[in-house]
Amino acid sequence: MDKTIDNYYRENIADEHFTRYVETIFYTEPFYRIDYALLAIKTDKRLIETEAEKLCKLVTDVYEKGFTRAKTEYNYCDDTFENHIKLLRSIGINPLTFDEDIDIPFLLNFTTKEVCRDFTIYDGEHEELKYKYYDEWGFTID
Repeated sequence: MDKTIDNYYRENIADEHFTRYVETIFYTEPFYRIDYALLAIKTDKRLIETEAEKLCKLVTDVYEKGFTRAKTEYNYCDDTFENHIKLLRSIGINPLTFDEDIDIPFLLNFTTKEVCRDFTIYDGEHEELKYKYYDEWGFTID
């Protein structure tokens, strides 16, 4: 394939690049606030108690230490970290979470086509977003 900009506009090429590069970093499951992720894991009926405990520890470690450090410090055999990530994803939880001080419980993952194509962020039919600008005191600038 020629590396011209036109080739990257094709949907199959975008899908391939997202799958190969973006999904492997951000996954496809929604991003949960850490407290909601832990609650979802603890209350999932598909998990036995020891699985839920291990997954809660994994999510907490990734949240506190970051993915790479949590992976290197994981106290089980080599492939267990990846198996636990797969198990976590199979119940719809992304191992990447965000702070409790954020008001929303989850964010849809931007790596999915559905989210990328969601035009509800627009104000009207395909109009550009209407940005607001604020001064240093938080008042709207017209």
